[in-house]
Amino acid sequence: MKANDFVGRYWHKLTDEEKSWLMSESHKSWQWLVDNVKQPDWCHYPEALMHQMGCWSLVLSNGDGTWKDITPKFCGSCDCSKWGERKINRRILVNKILRRGRFSKD
Repeated sequence: MKANDFVGRYWHKLTDEEKSWLMSESHKSWQWLVDNVKQPDWCHYPEALMHQMGCWSLVLSNGDGTWKDITPKFCGSCDCSKWGERKINRRILVNKILRRGRFSKD
């Protein structure tokens, strides 16, 4: 295997063996992974593949060389999924309304 074999591929579609190989490559950084391997289209988590600062379900193994089976159904309840985006937008809108009410000069 070569690292360039993974450029442009989706992380969640790689096999456990391919993920383990990528993780064992000491010359590759997490930034390389973010820049070259794709996160799921439905995932709106910023830099989800950035190890400890990313989506843990996506990048952390189960400890035995296997990874969770990431699917739209698995991610459906996440605020950063395509379907959870409404929750985030609603929360932002409510916070803006509360802030406006709290700080208005009227």
